[in-house]
Amino acid sequence: MKFKRVGRSLELQSLKATSLYAKPAEDEGRALIRKSWRCLNCTLLGEHDGFSKIDTGFGVWWIRNDDWRCPEDEPKDETFLTDGDLRYIPNVPYFPCTEFDKDNVRKSQVATMAMCLSCLGIRGIETYEDYLELLLKQGDGSYRAHHRATFAANGISAYFCSSIGPFEIQDSIDEGCPVAFQVPYKGSQRNPFGFNYLITIYGYSPTHWLCHDPCGRLDIVNGLWHTTVLEAGKEVLYDRAESQDRFFRGGDASGVGWLNFREN
Repeated sequence: MKFKRVGRSLELQSLKATSLYAKPAEDEGRALIRKSWRCLNCTLLGEHDGFSKIDTGFGVWWIRNDDWRCPEDEPKDETFLTDGDLRYIPNVPYFPCTEFDKDNVRKSQVATMAMCLSCLGIRGIETYEDYLELLLKQGDGSYRAHHRATFAANGISAYFCSSIGPFEIQDSIDEGCPVAFQVPYKGSQRNPFGFNYLITIYGYSPTHWLCHDPCGRLDIVNGLWHTTVLEAGKEVLYDRAESQDRFFRGGDASGVGWLNFREN
């Protein structure tokens, strides 16, 4: 493929066994490269007749363009859908709190983790029960450590962050990954408290967050829930202005939650 913009930094991956060349169209390469070999943080210095000159960090070489790919330059399928000004990840399942966890909102973490992992098809998790079966080998889901241990035992990675802002949530959704977000669910809008309650944020507009709330529809202004009837928390739109102080209690970059779910 033809690489874009001389002078840029790029990551390359070989499409087949190939070589590095001292000059373009050289009969024999000077260094053999295996298929799927990756060259990180290269600099594109120039191009000539189907070859590219790159600074690899271990020397300046020419490569045959047809033998390499640059993942950053490849067209990407959109990982989100739009409905008017709402952008959202499709096919995020809703798992309400069950008999197992409805008596303890800390266990909302179980339903929320299951929603995120199921949406992404990680480790074959499709249902709440699939994740619960893995989790109970490590704990009951009341504590972050139980989920960390479950991830470690099953080849799952996720990044726990205590400095999430609105833009981090939006970027994650744009990349097709929902956010397991911690909400202080008690107290007034201006003085919320009560942690370890997680909801799934999987969409946004300029004015609202689109969420699956496992316990019901949260009363953003006064705390606790307007209603906890079954599926009351499905596809809930929480007003961004109203929820600002509750979601980001210490300012824009003070949100807490899990990002970047993936398989190891």
